[in-house]
Amino acid sequence: MKRLNRRRFLTTSAAAGLATIPGIRTGGAYPESRERTGADRDFHSVDTGSDDPLGVRGSFPVTDELAYLNTASVGPLPVPVRDALHAYADNKMRRRDAAAGREAIAGARSRFADMFGADEDELAFLYATSGAENIIVSAMEWRAGDNVVVDELHFVTTFVLYRELERRAGIELRIIPSRDGVVTVDDFAARTDQRTRLISVAWVSNRNGFRYDLPALADLAHAHGAHLFADAIQAWGTFPTNLHDEGVLGAHELSGFVAQHLS
Repeated sequence: MKRLNRRRFLTTSAAAGLATIPGIRTGGAYPESRERTGADRDFHSVDTGSDDPLGVRGSFPVTDELAYLNTASVGPLPVPVRDALHAYADNKMRRRDAAAGREAIAGARSRFADMFGADEDELAFLYATSGAENIIVSAMEWRAGDNVVVDELHFVTTFVLYRELERRAGIELRIIPSRDGVVTVDDFAARTDQRTRLISVAWVSNRNGFRYDLPALADLAHAHGAHLFADAIQAWGTFPTNLHDEGVLGAHELSGFVAQHLS
């Protein structure tokens, strides 16, 4: 499997989400309305003297007005993603071939598996990270007295999910406080025992950018017969990734630059 860092990820030829839309071709063919932007350029040479060394700013019109730094919350919509949404709506309106859509989804699954070190049959496309975590948790068998270990740097909706599970199933939610914005594997180990069924983290926290040691957390969870869940939406494309090395159940929204470069 290929391992991508941020630069290699951004150099993947792209049409944001267009690979999964029936009737939209990739490999240099675009809807007529689409502007050729930074996503279409040749990235093999990097212009270090430019304010756009990778040639991607053209895909993000917000950069004409702002220095946008809040992508840990809601990332700005790229032009190709906007075009993909328009193409999808047009396809639904015209009732085009559904089989082409299934083929496009299969192709996107194959590319994602290749990019991030997974097998195709390990991947499922869902609507949102929080919803995916809810599906995984709902599929598990819970008994009163079981516990889930999280930390305070996790994404906010996670706490809603486990508080409801605490109320409904009688599990114990163990929340680890951070120290100076850091939560260590030892912190998790101190709160993990034989009744722990799940450890859940945001691989890279949207609160402060702290990155967790997933292989070490996976070893900890598995040593206690538990699973490890990782929300990886802030992690994709920012460092080399091979999911087979991480040992996790993961859920990740394909927003921002990840969705843009699946083709």
